[in-house]
Amino acid sequence: MIRLRHLAVVVGIVLVAVGITLTLALAAVGAWWHPHPSITPTSAPTAATTTTSPPADTTPMHAAVAALLDAASDANLGVATSGPITPTTRRAVAKACDSSVPMLAASRSLDGYFGSTTLSIEAYGAGFGERILNDQHQAAVTCDASVGRQGALGPRGFAARHGAIAELRWREGDVILALANYNGAGSGVLAGLANSVDARAKAILGPICVALDAPAEDARRNPRSNDYTAFVTAQPVAIPAGVSPPDVSLLNGPLPSVPPPAPGSVTTPPSAPVAPAPPPVPMVQVLTEDPTGPGCGWAFSGETAPVFDASAAARDAKTQTSLAQSRLSYAWSQWPTNVTQYLAAQALYQARLAAYQQWIATTTTTTTTTPRSTTTTTVRSTTTTTPRTTPTTTPPTTTPSTTTRP
Repeated sequence: MIRLRHLAVVVGIVLVAVGITLTLALAAVGAWWHPHPSITPTSAPTAATTTTSPPADTTPMHAAVAALLDAASDANLGVATSGPITPTTRRAVAKACDSSVPMLAASRSLDGYFGSTTLSIEAYGAGFGERILNDQHQAAVTCDASVGRQGALGPRGFAARHGAIAELRWREGDVILALANYNGAGSGVLAGLANSVDARAKAILGPICVALDAPAEDARRNPRSNDYTAFVTAQPVAIPAGVSPPDVSLLNGPLPSVPPPAPGSVTTPPSAPVAPAPPPVPMVQVLTEDPTGPGCGWAFSGETAPVFDASAAARDAKTQTSLAQSRLSYAWSQWPTNVTQYLAAQALYQARLAAYQQWIATTTTTTTTTPRSTTTTTVRSTTTTTPRTTPTTTPPTTTPSTTTRP
């Protein structure tokens, strides 16, 4: 009996363990097929994530682009904007040939302006405006478009035409503006609206951009440029202690005496020597902090200014200044020698010039006498002898003798 009771207890324990195991297994399977409510997505993405408006941003670039897209309707030309602002990098002419990507681009259709017309705005990084516009101009030419670099908006813009598409493209700072018409209108038709939009662009961008007319080479100041070069400024070198500037009055000193050339030895005009100029104080290119940036500047686009190492810049400036001062000291020390050589060359020049002028005077007298005797003798003998002999001799002798004998 005792053994049977022990066996029953053992079987019961085994059955309980099996039950617990099966329960846990089924719970795990259920969790695999039916996710826990806490990890179920509460909601699907809303339609706001696919809006066509430019992303909200606090940089002046975004505010300026939005204001510029409204500029056409503010031009008092009876033009109204339609539809939402559309982020785009599309270009009417040569859009497939230009791979440059703006930091922010948007366009808006204009109603009632010669059919289908679009205003596009492209904003680029600090300093890239002129370089990108030049690239776009070249791309339009490559795409076989009729392009005029001097468009209605001056040297910073161009007019392009390809088929029925006419486009005006220009820039203010690092912002490129474009008006495109797709109904065959000429670029002249767009000029009035473009000038009004440009006036608004100047008013919007002028106060916030560092320079609206920054040259193309300013793009090198931006670290995003492939040819990035640290910003430098030109500074004059301090004159070394104990070094005196050149005495310019030495150029007016007396000329040394030189022996005159032999008569007839100078038959070509001599060249006058060039007076030396005092070496100017040189300028050195010093690494300088660039807190504002080129073009519309770092703040406009939200870019970060390049890191500036003041200690490294000071060491570089010291090295350049020391080298420039050494060169300046040597150049100024050579000034008296250079002046002496010049005065000797000037004395030789004047002596050779006098010899040449004397040779010219002798040659002129000889050549003016000889031609007179030769011309007088030849012309007179030929004119007086030949005409008189022919008419008096030949006709009287031959004609009477032939007529009388028969």
